[in-house]
Amino acid sequence: MKTFAPLTTALLAAALLAGCGGGGDRHAQRGPLGSPDNPVPATPQSEHAANEKGAAVKPGYATLLQKQTSKPARRFTPCNLVTKSQARAIMRTAIAEPVEAPLGPSCVYRSRDGRTSVSLAVTTQSLSALSRQVQQASKLKVTGHRAVCGRSVLYVSIKRGQTLSVGAPCVTALKFATTAVRRLDR
Repeated sequence: MKTFAPLTTALLAAALLAGCGGGGDRHAQRGPLGSPDNPVPATPQSEHAANEKGAAVKPGYATLLQKQTSKPARRFTPCNLVTKSQARAIMRTAIAEPVEAPLGPSCVYRSRDGRTSVSLAVTTQSLSALSRQVQQASKLKVTGHRAVCGRSVLYVSIKRGQTLSVGAPCVTALKFATTAVRRLDR
């Protein structure tokens, strides 16, 4: 039995070291930073953010809304495709300021009473891929571009594999799309 003593001692020592993590740094056993094994701890932010001029701005809905509606004319945004006055004429009601939503991005035109809204976005998905999602689709042309309209969405194929998406009933969506495509075709 003396021949098993060194082997038993070696196995016992290995088991103890394995149970202790090998005696090394406990952080060395974690996964990469940001993984479930090694999450990045949250850091508190200041109560006030700074605007472009460095002045403190208290975050909130009004600030977010101002940020989304203040600069659309300086860069491409779907809100540049149909003006507020054009949207008011199409929707035949007073509308609130158009809001650029980050998803897409898209532009949301809402009636002042909140009962009606229209969304407008330019996507990189193909018309054929999007049209498979439309039930009871009707094929049509919008100022010479192939289009598909369903109950509450219209997709128009535009240049470079992009598709204009208008979320509204077909009659309203067609008017928005016609205005937007004319602007895109310039």
